[in-house]
Amino acid sequence: MSKSSYNSNAEIAREKLNNISCSMCLAKWTQVTMHLHNGHTHSCHHPAPHFVPLDELEKNPHALHNSIYKIEQRKKMLAGEQPQECNYCWNIENLNQGHLSDRHYKSGEDWNEGQLEKIQLNPLDEKFLPTYVEVSFNNTCNFACMYCSPQISSKWMEDVKQSGGYDIGDYEVHNLDYMKTQNLIPILAREENPYIDAFWKIWPELYTNLKVFRITGGEPLLSKHTWRILEYIQENPNPNLVLGINTNLGVQDVFIDKLIKIANDLILNNKIKDFDLYTSVESFGEQAEYIRDGMEFDIFLKNLNRVTTEIPMLDWKAKTIIMATYNVLSIPNFRKLLEWLLEWRTQHGSSTWKKLWLDISYLTYPDWQTVALAGEKELRIMQEDLAFMQANKEQLVGHQGFQDTEVDKMKRAVDFVQSNIDKDNSREMKQFYKFFDAYDIRRNKNFLETFPELAHLYYKCKEKSNG
Repeated sequence: MSKSSYNSNAEIAREKLNNISCSMCLAKWTQVTMHLHNGHTHSCHHPAPHFVPLDELEKNPHALHNSIYKIEQRKKMLAGEQPQECNYCWNIENLNQGHLSDRHYKSGEDWNEGQLEKIQLNPLDEKFLPTYVEVSFNNTCNFACMYCSPQISSKWMEDVKQSGGYDIGDYEVHNLDYMKTQNLIPILAREENPYIDAFWKIWPELYTNLKVFRITGGEPLLSKHTWRILEYIQENPNPNLVLGINTNLGVQDVFIDKLIKIANDLILNNKIKDFDLYTSVESFGEQAEYIRDGMEFDIFLKNLNRVTTEIPMLDWKAKTIIMATYNVLSIPNFRKLLEWLLEWRTQHGSSTWKKLWLDISYLTYPDWQTVALAGEKELRIMQEDLAFMQANKEQLVGHQGFQDTEVDKMKRAVDFVQSNIDKDNSREMKQFYKFFDAYDIRRNKNFLETFPELAHLYYKCKEKSNG
């Protein structure tokens, strides 16, 4: 979808939404992320997940999406109120009535076509079927990325169980006692899980209405439920379904082999509409391994090449998306990742940008790891990387070049740094030093050896911490 049509669809959606109320958003009805490993749910990715009590789930397994709490937020939207949990959009819209926010963009997506009419028939339906479902079955993961957390990664959980939370001065990050009070402690994969049981109860009905289904984790390829889903789709084709899977690509060959085999069957036999594979990397080589603890970069590249070459495009039905959670440690080596991507696209043919995409989203939490800590030196590096992308856009160098959306997202990160360059980051700098000092000890790493380009930032943060 082109940028112009994307905006046009959002404009049309805004007009339709306004006929209902000034705060209506289809995503509150049609989109859901189910964190089945700890019983949490939310609509789009902006509102914080909320807990679904077991007694509510027993009465209505569809509460995985249609929770009492979420229905209350829908009531507010129908009445023209702005639910506080949706402040990300309200902040954008309240700046200027002409601004389009994500509620307009999401409501204008293909997976929302015809849904407004269904909602109008029964707006407070306790069994309303979403069209976009993202699900996490458990937190089993072989990585413990620096910006992740115990409720999402079992490797992170091992860390804090062994050594406790990370004392960053103001408070303790990933404190297990606090997590217990918030119902965030994951149910182990080997334990009985009533949330997963409820999911399988409603799955056949959910499946009939799905336009997009995405499996996340943890590491989804290490979950038996992922393979059960894939086998179900093989046996029950849905030619209208866009299937997405997140993976760190750091698992054993047997899992990569199995994924490629199933993906080929789904694509070549038209059992689904599209297959999207999501993976993550924020830097290159040793620095990428530091950020994503558990990664072996050579294995990552090997498996990335495998999935992008052994899963057939077949009329662009398959693509891989690199999700770069751009953070302050990304800055020194990000150019190498950009250069690698250009070289890969050049080697693999003129239209390979459709096969391997780059999605740059700058990190917003933890705030002691964001690019807001960047100084003038780091900002210049980011500006040079942005200029490199602009000089190598598709319009200038051919299909191996960067797409407008890829360049735009890098520009957002640069703009974010520029808007924070004069901000007092003393608190975050203290937290930065305390966290990475402990991270090095616990993970047998060495920040200064890995990031000599950021030594000045490290020592400045240390001085703030000891001051």
